[in-house]
Amino acid sequence: MSVTCAIHQPNFLPWLGYFYKIQSADVFIFLDSVPLSTGGASAITHRTRIRLGEKEHFLSLPMQKTGAKRIQDERIVPGNHLQKLKKTVAQSYAKAPYFKQTWPLLESVLSYPSLSLSDFNIHGIESVCSALGWSPRLLRSSDLVQSWSHIPQKSELLIALCQRVGADRYLAGGGGSRNYLDIDLFRAAGIEVVYSPFVHPIYRQFGNTFIPGLSAMDALFHVGSLPSQ
Repeated sequence: MSVTCAIHQPNFLPWLGYFYKIQSADVFIFLDSVPLSTGGASAITHRTRIRLGEKEHFLSLPMQKTGAKRIQDERIVPGNHLQKLKKTVAQSYAKAPYFKQTWPLLESVLSYPSLSLSDFNIHGIESVCSALGWSPRLLRSSDLVQSWSHIPQKSELLIALCQRVGADRYLAGGGGSRNYLDIDLFRAAGIEVVYSPFVHPIYRQFGNTFIPGLSAMDALFHVGSLPSQ
């Protein structure tokens, strides 16, 4: 029986495509044993996008400057920052059709007491899955590699993690992963690489134009579920 594995950094309240990968995989591994990216468009592990009027707006978790080299060791700055995020989201979506149904979930996620970025984000993702009635197999790379004397990098790491969970198929993202995956290495390891066929659904948002790529919470506020493609 074939086993499909998807691997991704534990992002902060990620977009619909992220949850599509969770639902499509037999096992999903949070890649928290790698460095945190903090610059450019790829810096989404500690931030997400919501709709603010007619524009997209980044919600960011303020990070402590600890010198940590792995996501699992990154820490969120203590204080009332999360209260400010709650206020921003509440003001942005107060008139959304499913605000009353969805707000308790988001408030609970943003009230999680841990300052560990990895723990905080994973709890948020698990909470969304639970609210949807999903029971995915979710693991952390930091747990899987802790006994390894040598931790490989890039494609070698992804292959090793797939092998660790007995997967013979790797579900990659449909975008940038095509540029950095070493397909020959996967093939040599007997692991088939398949790319996510996710196509962003268009659903009813308030406002005049649809904004794709927002946090999955946007869909929950607007339609009460995660819409299919």
